[in-house]
Parts: sequence; C-alpha cells; structure tokens
Amino acid sequence: MAMMNFVTMTQQLHESLRAAVGDRLTSCVPLKELIPIPLVVFPEEEFAKLAGALHLVLSAQQKILRALRATSSQEALLERFCVPRTVWRWVDWDVLDAGEYVIGRVDIVPMPSGGYKFCELNIGPAIEGPQMHGHCESFLRTLGLSTRTFSGGGSPYLDLGRIVRDRCRREERDRVVILDLDSYHTDGPLVYDELKRYFDAQCTECEVHLIKVSEYREEWLRKDEGKRTLVYRLFLEDEMHGQAEWDLLGKIIDSGAALLNTYENYILSSKSWFHLLHDVTYRPLLSKEEVLAIETFVPVTHEINAGNMDALLVDKDRLVFKMSNSTEGKGVLIGSEHSAATLQSALEDRLHEWTAQEFVQAIAPEFPQTHWSRVVAQNAVLGLYHVDGHCSGLLYRCNANKRVVNLASGGKVSWALRVTDEEYRALLRQVAALARAA
Repeated sequence: MAMMNFVTMTQQLHESLRAAVGDRLTSCVPLKELIPIPLVVFPEEEFAKLAGALHLVLSAQQKILRALRATSSQEALLERFCVPRTVWRWVDWDVLDAGEYVIGRVDIVPMPSGGYKFCELNIGPAIEGPQMHGHCESFLRTLGLSTRTFSGGGSPYLDLGRIVRDRCRREERDRVVILDLDSYHTDGPLVYDELKRYFDAQCTECEVHLIKVSEYREEWLRKDEGKRTLVYRLFLEDEMHGQAEWDLLGKIIDSGAALLNTYENYILSSKSWFHLLHDVTYRPLLSKEEVLAIETFVPVTHEINAGNMDALLVDKDRLVFKMSNSTEGKGVLIGSEHSAATLQSALEDRLHEWTAQEFVQAIAPEFPQTHWSRVVAQNAVLGLYHVDGHCSGLLYRCNANKRVVNLASGGKVSWALRVTDEEYRALLRQVAALARAA
C-alpha cells in the first residue's frame, strides 16, 4: 500500500489500540501530565527527506560560516550573532571551524499542504526530548508490543553515547561527568538518568557520573585529573545565575577537562542564520542541492534594522518576530497577535537582536488525549535530532491553545517513531494479535 501521512497513520494506530485493549490504554500511558499522545508514527521516507534536507542546510551554514570567518574578526562575529559576553572566552573556534560535535534539534512545522518548514535551529547539548523515546518504549512494552527490530527505533542518546565514547578513546580520557545545575529538579519526569544509562552502556572503559555543579569533586580540578575527564554540560548560559557556577566552569576548563560542548552553539543557533541562508551574496558558495533545500525548507527571514522595520511592521500579520538567541519560546512574537505599536516597543531598544521570519501555519491534528475519552486538535511541531552528522529521532510537541508550541507555554510532548511501510503493517498486526488474545 502507499505510505500514508503521519497524521493518518497515527490516528489509525490509536483507533486499533483502542479497539484492541480498551480502557487498559489509560493505565499504560506514562507521564500523563506531559504526554497527551503515547506514540506518533512517522513514515521513514518522509523522515529521510527531512534528514537529507537538514544535512544540506547545515552544510550550507558551514560554508557561509567559513566565508564570515575569512572576512570578520572573532569579536565582530560574536557581536554579529549576539553571543552573550559572559561566554566569549569559552567559544571553541577550532571546533566551530571544523564543524565537529554539532548536537541539537531542528524544529519543523508540518503544514496543511503536506510540506514542512524548518523554523529554528537549536544547537546545544541540553537535549531532554529523547527521554520521551524511553517513555514511549515503556508504553509499548506495557501493552506487549515491540519495535526492537524496527530500523528507526533507536534513541538519539545512542549517538550521543557514541560521540562521548569515541572522543574519550581518542583523547585517552576515562571519566565522564554529566553536569547539571543545582537548581534543576533531581526527580520527576525530565531528569537525565536515562542519558546516564546510555553513557554507561556505551562508555564501558570510563567511569560515568551524573552530578550537580556543587558535587563536582575538588580533586578533579587538578591538572592530572582534568586530562582524564570529559564533562557533558546540560545547561545554557542564561540558566546560570550564581558566580560560583561561572567560577567552577572556568576551573573545569582550566584543568584540561574536555567540555562537550562549549559555547559556540550560540553562533550556530542564532535566528540570523535563516536570513543568511537566503542571502544571495553567499549563493555562489552553495551547491544546487543546498540552495534547493534552503528554498524548500527554510522560511524567508529578515534581520531587522532601522531601514526595514517600518515595512516589516506593516507586513506584521505574515511574520513572526524572534530574538536571535531566544529559547523556550521567550522572545517570540507572532505578528498577527500584537499591534504594530506593541511590536515596535519590543523591538526598538535592541533592534539588531531581532529577526522577522515568514509565519508558517502548523497543522493541528486531532489525536486522542491521554485518557482517550475524546480527540483534541492541537498545533503540532516536530523536533528532528541531529547528533554529529546523524539524524536519529523525532520529538512531537503540541499545544491546543498556543501557536508558539513549547513546554513553557503549556505544550505537551511525545515521541514520533519512524517506520517503513512494512514496519507499520507489522505494528498493526501486533495490535490485532492483542485484540485476538483479549
């Protein structure tokens, strides 16, 4: 049969599950406060298109970055991409130039037309989303279903563990420290115990620690201990509030420990990239395939300045305004939801930090809620994980009330399992077997 789109596939799977096991579904769903949909299924061929496009976009980004590096000083680039001065000393230019250790997620808007648009590049090590992979696997196991033989069933944490393992071997390090802030919760649904389990399984030649900054051992700051250590950072610059945290970060780096990754992610994640990717100045540097990927998947974006602000405000209903290094939906203003005066007031004090991006309307699939009593239409955003050159999973986020979809605005999350046509049919056969056994 022809491959259906992910909405139809997911709806069909959920209807089959409901028919097979009935009210048992409610008790099987983990984290009911976060996961309205226990599993989304996504066609492998569509996943491959998105992954291929992302590789081309990141390749184009690297080419443009090399051109900027050749014509601009480090300070000029840090200013251009609005990198906070607090982290300037910890930008690793060698890693940036080599394009190594790029870890993150591209957010993707699925459109009513059936196409997709990339809306943000979120580059950085603090990736919580793959925990949803584990929760959805638990949901399937509880029902008696298995995806172990599925080609796309792995977690992005597998790739992350591989990077850490390979770097430790290459640099002869035998200690991995997963470092979190004391202000983060140590219990609840979004903790990093699952990440540690993946690191333990991959990095068998290393001791692996999951600790808070206050638990970082003094002896590890000695030079002889630092050269043994790789630190995986789980937090962003704007989440660090105490001087003691900054002092410790400096001591860790000065000890010779490898910090994966440092703060070059502020350059790679800047919203300004969507403007630069469309800048015709750089088109001669790019391949035809890269240009096509940009034109197909990257929304037209403008860097705002005094010369174009008035025109952009007139056109505000077609745009979404974003601060260059905003996270978690902060600094994102949908033009149609605000008056021109309100937008101007928000923009004018820090004009150079804002972009105006073509607004892309997301689909709002009607999927069942956790308790399966009714379906609810919710705006959808996909998150494609990219770990050092490999795309390995899709986060699904949705929100019934907001068009800016994230946890901070009340959004919910799940995992999108990529499946081939045959794997999808196999999953439906497993569900049918559950019904016969009931």
